[in-house]
Amino acid sequence: MVKLIYRAQRYPSWAWLDTDVQFETDGPEWALNAYGSMEAVLKPGAGSLVAEDGRPVFEERGTLIHADSRVPGGFRRWWTGIVVESELRGSRWHLRIDEWPGFLDGLPVTSKITGVNADPATLCGQILHRGRLDVGGLDVSVVGSTPIRVGSTSSNDLRNAKAALVAAEAALKAASTGKSGASASLATTKKTYAALVAEARAQVAAQQKTISALVSGGASPSAIDAAVEELDDRLGLLNDALASYNSVVSGASATVVGAKATKSAAQITVALRQNEYDAAVEAVKFDGGEYVVDPLDLRDSYEELRQLALYGFDWTTGTTYATGAPVLSLNVHHPAAGAVRDDLVFEQGVNVVSELALVAGGEYANVAYGRGQGEGEGALRWTELGDVSRMVRPVIVEDKSIRYLPQLKRLCADALRLAGEPYVEEITVRDCVQTPIGSWNVGDHIRLVGRIPNVGKYSRLHRIVSWRMAGPGVASIRLELSAEEV
Repeated sequence: MVKLIYRAQRYPSWAWLDTDVQFETDGPEWALNAYGSMEAVLKPGAGSLVAEDGRPVFEERGTLIHADSRVPGGFRRWWTGIVVESELRGSRWHLRIDEWPGFLDGLPVTSKITGVNADPATLCGQILHRGRLDVGGLDVSVVGSTPIRVGSTSSNDLRNAKAALVAAEAALKAASTGKSGASASLATTKKTYAALVAEARAQVAAQQKTISALVSGGASPSAIDAAVEELDDRLGLLNDALASYNSVVSGASATVVGAKATKSAAQITVALRQNEYDAAVEAVKFDGGEYVVDPLDLRDSYEELRQLALYGFDWTTGTTYATGAPVLSLNVHHPAAGAVRDDLVFEQGVNVVSELALVAGGEYANVAYGRGQGEGEGALRWTELGDVSRMVRPVIVEDKSIRYLPQLKRLCADALRLAGEPYVEEITVRDCVQTPIGSWNVGDHIRLVGRIPNVGKYSRLHRIVSWRMAGPGVASIRLELSAEEV
């Protein structure tokens, strides 16, 4: 039979405060992709005990509680928690103890964490390390890795596309300014040289009138010759003015034509860069781009751990002991924790001692519409199709904290898997030879066999999502429905 021994240890001196704590408790909880918890009630007077260091024995955030479960000649399993509530309720002193990952719950990530083609197990390690530095938390190692890669180069591609678009728009603006300047210069040039030509023509016309007056007035031939010679000079000046007009205006017009061509080319470049930028935006929306936890967003460290698991792996907790601090690990399992346990029996009348009660799995749905972070057209979206042999019945999956498409896909797939079909949510089992307590792990798939009132014989695979000791030789197990293909 499993025996639980509880020990209290001071943080951060690691001094042992009590190596055999006595209290009433529902026992430690082992959970999948989450931290477990336990409630305890101390014996009268124990809540006010003071340790040799002058601090309360059961100090909030200053005392660790270790549960050591032993089976003589069999397995041994540890559980480490942190006292997060220690208070008097009425006449009894109550404790709430959260498993060690709970120290991250509510703790914002205060340093930037990024990843491109990164193993999410590595990112989990960075979050845990950051949490330890920020609050003097627990030192935790990540055990295991995955072939999954989180974060793509599309964010960098988007930055480059944005820079190229900005440069192209600047070039277009300069080209537009150049064209406008050239056009204005052409207009000014035309006006200036047209005035010179007009003045030269007026001089020619005036001289022609002078000659006509001389001829009609009977002027001497020499006077008329002199006037004609002056007219020739003025005609020469007019021709020079016309030549200058044509030359200068032609050059200015060529400049305008060149400026127009430059602007047209710049417009084409902007259109191309805009298309590239739009494509880069869509690529980021599709794959999520670079994995980023920005400290300005004050994202919760624990929620980041949970969301990383949505990429397609599970994590569980581990504790071993040496002298001093406990040796803690976040164990990464890919593609999933646990296995189908055909070697274990979970049957009413054998080791299942509770009634099998079905809970609703939600309304039937065969299409999931997912929505994550963002608003309007910029929101992260995904549609997951299920069984299409029946009429469409949708389920809406909305979580504004989801920033990456693979995570939203996982949530939508899970929603369809769990929608509609009832299942057994919790069972109580007793110790037996076929299935000793603790011979399973969270994540294991077990076949639950029994009879359910108004249903009849029941046999269905369920997955263990958490379990705890419910008394001497008895355990309580929480379940979810296993996927058919397991």
